Amino acid sequence: PMMNDGLSIYVDGSYSKALKKAGFGCVIILNGEVMQTVAKEVLIEEDLWNVSAEIAGVLYAVEWAIENKYTSVNIFYDYEGLEKWYTKEWKANKKTTQNYVSQLNELATKITIQFIKVKAHAGDTFNEMADQLAKSAINNMVDGANDDVKLTVEETSSDKTTDVMRLKDYYEIVGSMDEAKVK
Repeated sequence: PMMNDGLSIYVDGSYSKALKKAGFGCVIILNGEVMQTVAKEVLIEEDLWNVSAEIAGVLYAVEWAIENKYTSVNIFYDYEGLEKWYTKEWKANKKTTQNYVSQLNELATKITIQFIKVKAHAGDTFNEMADQLAKSAINNMVDGANDDVKLTVEETSSDKTTDVMRLKDYYEIVGSMDEAKVK
């Protein structure tokens, strides 16, 4: 399928060793026009670093497409495992990758998923954009979220342990919502 054919979502993941954090970026494109961009932090599972983020990105993208009533989606990606675990060309040995495959199979009953591999860092505009979003999910997003919540946290309590709790709860809630709704 061509880029400008229906719904295409570019997905990329990123991992920061220093911050011990991972994140993904999605660029959602309809008929060649960027509709929305997404940057989210991800919990890392089983030492899979950025793979956890890439997987979360693909699942997010497919779920987004289903929620928005699309019947098919083209997933553009640069990490080959994303497609190869799904097609069983690679055996999913870890819990994370096994869950990924079973969730994708489940989602595939509701939508047609087409995987399209792009070369990493070969100057593909949308892939680079997804890469930058993934990096921003780790570096900036969380600070921004903190600033938004500070007021309420300080108003409701001066006890530091609950601050941490509340912020954690906040991320759990906000993390599952899309950015546009939060703003």
